[in-house]
Amino acid sequence: MTAVAGVGMVAGGLIGAGVAMAALTLRPAPRSLADDLAALTQPAAAPGRPLAAAGSRWVVRLGTPAVSLLTRLGLPRPVVRRDLALLNADVAAHLAEQATLTIAGLVLAPLLATLAGLGVTVSVIAAVAGAAGGFLLVDRQARQRAGSRRRELRSTLSAYLDLVVLAADGGAGVDQALTDSADVCRGWAAGQIRAALNTARLTRTSPWSALHELGQRVGVPELVELAATTALAGTEGARVRTSLSARAAALRTRQLADAEQVANRATERMTLPMFLLAAGFVLLIAFPALAGIAGIGTGLP
Repeated sequence: MTAVAGVGMVAGGLIGAGVAMAALTLRPAPRSLADDLAALTQPAAAPGRPLAAAGSRWVVRLGTPAVSLLTRLGLPRPVVRRDLALLNADVAAHLAEQATLTIAGLVLAPLLATLAGLGVTVSVIAAVAGAAGGFLLVDRQARQRAGSRRRELRSTLSAYLDLVVLAADGGAGVDQALTDSADVCRGWAAGQIRAALNTARLTRTSPWSALHELGQRVGVPELVELAATTALAGTEGARVRTSLSARAAALRTRQLADAEQVANRATERMTLPMFLLAAGFVLLIAFPALAGIAGIGTGLP
């Protein structure tokens, strides 16, 4: 009876969620004037992966009907949306994958708990934990990929600052040093810096304001600090060479610290399996002696 009740609760919850999703999906979503104006004023960027192309994966195809519902709930969060913008990923595909994994966790976790005979309470807790785990897993993957992109941008920025210092030593102005150094660099991160400077040139704005906007958009404070330093040099005539050299050295120090931290985490992951293997081996050897001692202590033959 307990297993039947657990399955009935899960089935009733899924039916109610399906009815609510269908009702919210059929109702047209109101358009936001602020979002439309922002889309008109944003500079052109490389097109993201459309939902049709991303829908080749079955995970995205299954979760596509729930995209409208999740959008109405205010998802994704601003932090996740910034990570997706940095990855040039499709927001709808991200929400579809999130919906599929959430429903999978909501169904599979209580089903396994019910089949194991753990009771209704444990099944409900497993349903909530499975849904939360599936929902947060997609955000975590996007955050990890965005973190890798930010580390790449910081690494490129360190070399870019050295080139700017060399150009400034050669007698180039701040604007020319920033532009010429960006033209020399290659890679995705250098393309982002070059695109920001080209946008500033076409819109007749200062290059440091473009770098400041790029730093805020991708979540890299070092770009914001570079924009502040070059703004002082461009508007007040401050000497920029010493500040840029110090920032390049600070970036290299941070990269070394990050690399050491990654290596330490990898070492810890390698140590844990060896520790578990050694603990199991010791337990296997000591179990007969412990069993004998326990038998003697309880009066067993």
